[in-house]
Amino acid sequence: MSDENVEAVRRSFDLWLSGEVEAWRQTFDPNVGWDISTHPLPDVPNQGRGRDALLTDVFATYMSGWNDYSVELKELIDAGDQVIAVLHETAKMRDTDVPLDRDLVHLWTVRDGRTSFLRVFQTKEEALEAAGLREATSEENVEIIRAVYDAYNRGDFDAAVPTTAHPDLEVVPSGDQPPIKGAAQVRAWMKPDAFESQVIEPLDLRAAGSKVLVRARTRIRGAGSGIEAEFLFWAVWTFNEAGLTTRVEIYLDHQEAEALEAAGLRG
Repeated sequence: MSDENVEAVRRSFDLWLSGEVEAWRQTFDPNVGWDISTHPLPDVPNQGRGRDALLTDVFATYMSGWNDYSVELKELIDAGDQVIAVLHETAKMRDTDVPLDRDLVHLWTVRDGRTSFLRVFQTKEEALEAAGLREATSEENVEIIRAVYDAYNRGDFDAAVPTTAHPDLEVVPSGDQPPIKGAAQVRAWMKPDAFESQVIEPLDLRAAGSKVLVRARTRIRGAGSGIEAEFLFWAVWTFNEAGLTTRVEIYLDHQEAEALEAAGLRG
């Protein structure tokens, strides 16, 4: 559903920019609320509720203060039932021609395909924090992966799909197995049924921006047979800007080149 929320916000901005006013109006919940107290604007109420009030008291009043106004949607960040929209504005202040050239950040709550609440911030970092997220560093991503493998090895499969997993997390197993989509489905898939035990030992973790390449060894013991085996594999973990795991791709030992390419580490 979170991908649909992003598309709902994108569609709302597209309709606004294309001048389709009535269609744009319908993208808002009739009881949509707002709180812009963290970034107050002159002549605009900091808080309120109602679609007509938002469009007239907030948007129309704000736009009336500028000449040659232009806005670009730079980025949309999925935050579950919320979406962060990073905008870049250019304009001239009405009556003085003082130039405006800045980023402005919206935090939208989406319900049933419509925007239902708006908060406005000066920086993306403020919006991420308000959404209960923050930009994770590469080192933090590596530590998340270590914690997931530790939880898996002790059989704590709930902790192995942590709160840092995106609800639409996708795992792509090696071979011809189909992808597993959704955090709940990944949780069910993780528990081994053909093995009495399975332990994963990460040998090397290399961060590359939003991705982490993992070289690991897994040891298994067959259920009933007790046969033990071990093998090496590669995994590429992808994180979004909010620090949530969105995708894990698994490669066999001989697929090093493919794993490096997937992680963006192959020149």
